[in-house]
Amino acid sequence: MKKTLSTIQTLFKLGKVLSTIAFVCSVVAASLSLAGIICLAAGEEKVLQIGGVAVHGIIANKAGMTTDQMISAISVYLIMIVAEAVLAWFAKTYFKRELAAGTPFTPEGAKELTRLGVLTIALPLGASVLAAVVNGVLAEFLSNTWQFDMDNDGSVSLGIMFLVLALICRYAAELEQG
Repeated sequence: MKKTLSTIQTLFKLGKVLSTIAFVCSVVAASLSLAGIICLAAGEEKVLQIGGVAVHGIIANKAGMTTDQMISAISVYLIMIVAEAVLAWFAKTYFKRELAAGTPFTPEGAKELTRLGVLTIALPLGASVLAAVVNGVLAEFLSNTWQFDMDNDGSVSLGIMFLVLALICRYAAELEQG
């Protein structure tokens, strides 16, 4: 039994590390996305150049996108990245608290896992709706916006798995308490 709990704790340590990495990467990506939007909005002549060639031109040619489409696409993904950063923060917090408790089978841990499950479903769905609204607003100001299709099936499935696991953890906590 102690060996199994040790394995579980090792997985939770890994979860904490991975969620921390995801959070940091999301913050960096959001910062770079915001900088990209600002540079693109400032005009093509002010965009980063390497060896006299504008990075904007390379991206536009490779992706086949206009400046307006790039602003639209980066704006949409910025919203999604921020939602991922928030979700990664909550996941890191859950793993940190579980490791402090030493077991996932506590009422508090089950409650936090339930919250994480709900957020895993709600944040990506909410971000997709907000991204669609922002893209619609941008369409009023830009000549051509990027058409996107966000697939949230994975986050919904993962959220449901967290909710089921939270019930199992709650039941185990109740059994431990007698």
